[in-house]
This record gives sequence, C-alpha cells and structure tokens, in this order.
Amino acid sequence: METTPASRGVLLVGSVPLENAEQVFRTAASLLGSHLRRIPDGETGDRLGWIGWQFKVFGSHPRFEVIPPEPGGYTTIPHVRLRSADRSVDVSFGRLGYAAAAGASWTDFVRLQREGVIPAATRFQVSLPTPLAPITSFVVIEDQARVEPAYETRLLAELDEICAAIPPQSLAIQWDVAIEMAIWEQVFPVHFADLKRGVVERLARLGERIPAGVELGYHLCYGDYGHQHFKQPADAANLVEVANSVMAAVTRPINWIGKNILDSSD
Repeated sequence: METTPASRGVLLVGSVPLENAEQVFRTAASLLGSHLRRIPDGETGDRLGWIGWQFKVFGSHPRFEVIPPEPGGYTTIPHVRLRSADRSVDVSFGRLGYAAAAGASWTDFVRLQREGVIPAATRFQVSLPTPLAPITSFVVIEDQARVEPAYETRLLAELDEICAAIPPQSLAIQWDVAIEMAIWEQVFPVHFADLKRGVVERLARLGERIPAGVELGYHLCYGDYGHQHFKQPADAANLVEVANSVMAAVTRPINWIGKNILDSSD
C-alpha cells in the first residue's frame, strides 16, 4: 500500500528580493502556504541589504565621524568612530526604524490574513540583527565597548514596541546570527576577550527578552556580502557548538534554529 509523504515545513530566514512586503506575503503564501508556520516581510526596500541601511544611523549621528573602510576587509562599508570631544560622553540613539518597519508590514499581514491570502494559523516573522552585528560592522574596535550598550538599549526598546503591538500568538522573532559566527571563527576582531562566552551571553540575553507566547528563533549564517561567505567552513561543527551552547543558556523555549553554510558558488 502506498503512503503519502508527510508534509515538510519551510523556513524563510528573512530577505526576499521582491518589491514590497505585500508581494512577499502573497508570493510566499501562494507557493509555500501549507508548509509555512511563519512568514517574514522580506526586508524589502532600504532593508534588503540586511544591516547595511543601519549605517546611516551611525553616519548621521553627531557624535561620530566617518572614516574609510579598512583595505582588504570583508565589506567596503565605511566605519565610524567617536569624535575626540565626545569620548567621555554617553552615547544614545534615536529610532532605528525596525519597529516602524514591522508595524507597517504587520498592517499588510493582518489585511491579507483577513482576506484569506495568508493562512489563519501563520505567524508574522520579524527578523532582527543582533546589536553586535552593526556595532562590529560599522564602529572601530576602539569604540565598540562604549557604543554597543547604547545601541542594544535602543534595539531592545524597538523589540519591546513590536511585541507590545502584535499579539504574541501571531508573532515570531528571529535573531540573525552572522557576525557572531565570524567572531566564533576568529575572522572578525571584537572588543571582548572571551569570544565564545561573550557571544553566548549576548545571544542568550536576546532570547530571554522575547515574551512568553511569542515564538523565538535564531538564524546562524556565514554571511553573503557580495555573494561570498566571510569564511567557507569545513563542516558544521561550529554551528552545532553555537546552537547547543545557546540552547543550554536560554531558559525559555526556542522554536527553531536555522543554519546556512551553502557554498557561495551554489
């Protein structure tokens, strides 16, 4: 007797190269609706380059000055450093744009769900970078320790705003873990000495911030800038180590851990 194969789930980790969130929702629901438990908004428009759009937050900040990128670096994005006169002054950030983007996409998601385009049980997925990602990518290492807490405070405030605006049973939050994998692999320098402990503590703190009822996921990644990984790993050993370490450190349920080590030539 023939048996029907079990339906397999699909995880969209975040970016989808379409014009806007509505196109992403409609396309994903049409092609993968029965396989998706959650749909992201695709990080379209200015957000399509992952954290690239956050450089303007630093570049336009009055306490930073822009300097050229280091020759031979993974990206060609400039860096910022604190102005000499501001090194003893606390740094703070205004709105980053993540809460506003999530709010706009949520409006489209709700409308399409009411119209029956998106299945009723599907959650709205908000994919966020870890605070360490833009700090390591944009801020010179000498200033990272001073700047990271301020950026984390602002990003977590926007996370709280998102979680307050969207019912927990309809929301899924994913933390994008790419820069941390580069730190773990000792490819990118960072301002703290104990690399593995520093990474795990930060990822656990972010996971614990997600309210009960909201799904939590982590996306472990080796980067795709210029369609190249920052390092092509020999195997998945470090991904497994990070995943196991985070699962041991986070006390609330983790609903998924996505891993991506496809060869960049694939």
